[in-house]
This record gives sequence, C-alpha cells and structure tokens, in this order.
Amino acid sequence: MNRQELDSEYREKTDSELLRLAMNREQLTPEANVALSGELARRRIDSGTHLDAARLEEQDRQADNPVEPNLVEPGILNPAASANHERLLRRVFDRHSLP
Repeated sequence: MNRQELDSEYREKTDSELLRLAMNREQLTPEANVALSGELARRRIDSGTHLDAARLEEQDRQADNPVEPNLVEPGILNPAASANHERLLRRVFDRHSLP
C-alpha cells in the first residue's frame, strides 16, 4: 500500500481504531507509521495521554469481556466500556496530573 492509500485509509478510521494501531506500531511498516502519525496529528490526538487511556480501556475490556477484539465491529461501543469511561479518564488524568 502506498502512502496516499494509507492516508486515505487512516482518514476513514475512528479515533479508537487509530489508537489501537498506535498501540502496535512495531507491527506497522515505516510508511504506515508515518501515515498514522500524520493522521493522529491532524486530529490533534495526543498520543501519550490518549494511548494511556486506550491501553487502560483495552485492559478493562479484556478483563470484563474476554472476546476477541476483531469480533467486535469497529465503532460500536460496548456498554461496559461506556460505563467505565469516566473512571478510565480519571485514571489517565490522575496519572498525568491533569485537573
């Protein structure tokens, strides 16, 4: 896949999908990493804070619902994840000393 195709594909992904990719950058090609970084920057997604939140959410999701992540349709919120959202954000904010 060339850079333009990657840019187009990443523009179509949700923030959550991009963050899942960012958690596994070592599996991406150099071109895919550049395209991912560009899309995260375009959306003003701070990779550090948002990745921490995504990791915590993924850990909680796996603990609450040990279903293969690929079996869940992207963009569909798990009700348990919605209920945990505020708690997860507070953990991230506390970790980064944010108000």
